[in-house]
Amino acid sequence: MFSKFIVGLSLMLPLSSWAALSLEQAEQLALAQDPANQRYSQQQASLGAQAIANSQLPDPMLRFGVQGLPTDSFALDQDPMTQLQVGLSQQFSRGDSLALTAEGYQLQAEQSAEKQAERALQIRRRVRELWFQLSYVIEAQQLVAENQRLLEQNLRHIERQVELGLKQSQDLLQGQLQLAQLTDQAQRYQQLEHSQRAMLISLVGPSAGQELLPAAADWPTTVAYSERDEYNHSDLLLQHPSLLASLNAIAQADTRIALAEERFKPAFKVELGYGHRRARELDGSQRSDMLSGFVTMDLPLFTDKRQNQQLIASEHGRGMALAERDLLLQEMNGTLNAAIANYQLLQQRRRHYQQVLLPQAQAHIDAVEQGFESTTSDFNQVIQSHRQQLMLQLELLQLDSQANQALAQIRYFQGS
Repeated sequence: MFSKFIVGLSLMLPLSSWAALSLEQAEQLALAQDPANQRYSQQQASLGAQAIANSQLPDPMLRFGVQGLPTDSFALDQDPMTQLQVGLSQQFSRGDSLALTAEGYQLQAEQSAEKQAERALQIRRRVRELWFQLSYVIEAQQLVAENQRLLEQNLRHIERQVELGLKQSQDLLQGQLQLAQLTDQAQRYQQLEHSQRAMLISLVGPSAGQELLPAAADWPTTVAYSERDEYNHSDLLLQHPSLLASLNAIAQADTRIALAEERFKPAFKVELGYGHRRARELDGSQRSDMLSGFVTMDLPLFTDKRQNQQLIASEHGRGMALAERDLLLQEMNGTLNAAIANYQLLQQRRRHYQQVLLPQAQAHIDAVEQGFESTTSDFNQVIQSHRQQLMLQLELLQLDSQANQALAQIRYFQGS
C-alpha cells in the first residue's frame, strides 16, 4: 500500500522539483534496492557456513560405566572382573567424503553468486527497456505538441481568412477536428507515460518520477557484435552467468558421483577404554587396571540395492545437468540470433525512413502548401500532409526505441 502511494506521489510531483535522472543512475538505483541481492548474499553466507560445518568429523563420544558387577552384592571390590570403565570413541567418514561434501556446498555457494549476477543483468535489461520505451513516449508527446502549436497558428490564420470571406468555414472545421484528434493523441501518450513511469518507479524507486536525461544506446561493442555474420554464439554465451550456473550444476553432479563412489569404502570407528578394578589379589595387593582398544568398520559387501543404485542415480543426475546445459545454450543462442536479426532489420527500416520516407513527406508538404497559397489545393490536403509526416516521425521514434531495446537485449547476452 505504501509503495502504491509513493508511485502516485512521484507521478503527481512536478518534474522541476527533481534533478534529472540518467540511465546509468537508474540502473544503479534498481540494483541497490533489489531484494534478491540480500537473498542471494544470505544464501551464499549460509552455504559457506554449511560447507565448514559438514566437512568436520563427528564429535567424539565419551563413555562411562561399570562392567562385571556382581548382582548378589553389587560390591565393586568383590569380583576381580568388576571394572569402572571410561572410554573415548571417534567415528571416521568413508574416504574423502568430508572433503567432497565441503566441495559440494562451495559449488552451491558459487552457483548462488552466478544467479545473483544473472539477476543483476536481468534488472539492467528491464530498466533499459523501460527507459527507452518511456523516452519514446516523452519524445512523441513533444512532437505532437509541436504539431499542435503549428496547427493552432494555421487555424488562427484560417479563421481570419474565413472572417474576410477568403476561405470557407469547412476548412476551419476540418482544422479544428484535426486539432481535437491531436489533443486526444497527446492524452493517450500521457496515459502511456504514466503507466510506463509507474513500472520504472517499481524498479528504481521514486526518483524515476523525475525528468529523464536523454539517452541513446551508446554501446559500440554491442553494435559491432550485432554486425558479425555468425549464428553460433557458444563462446560468448558460455561466459554468461546463466550458463556458468548450469556448468556449476554439472560440477555438483560430478561431486555427487564422487560421493557415491566413496560409499563403497568402509567407515571406521576407533575406541579406547580404561577399566579400573577395585578388587584385590589374595595377598591383598591391588589388581592391575585394564586398557582396551577397538577398531570397528562397516563392510559394504552387498552393494546392489544401495551403493550401486546411489551411483546410478548420481550418474543419471549428471546426464540431466548436461542436457539442461545444452538446452539452455540452444535457447539462449536462438534468442540472441533473433535479437540480432531484429536489430539489423530495425536499422534498415530506420535508414529507409530517414533517407526516403521523411524527405518525401517533407517534399509533399512543400508542394501542398505551395498549392494552398496559389489556391490549387485545399486546407484539408495541407492538414493531411502534415498528419502523414507526423505519423512517419512517430514511427521513426518508435523504431529508434525498438532498436535500442534490441541492443539492450544483445548487451544482456554479452553480460554487460
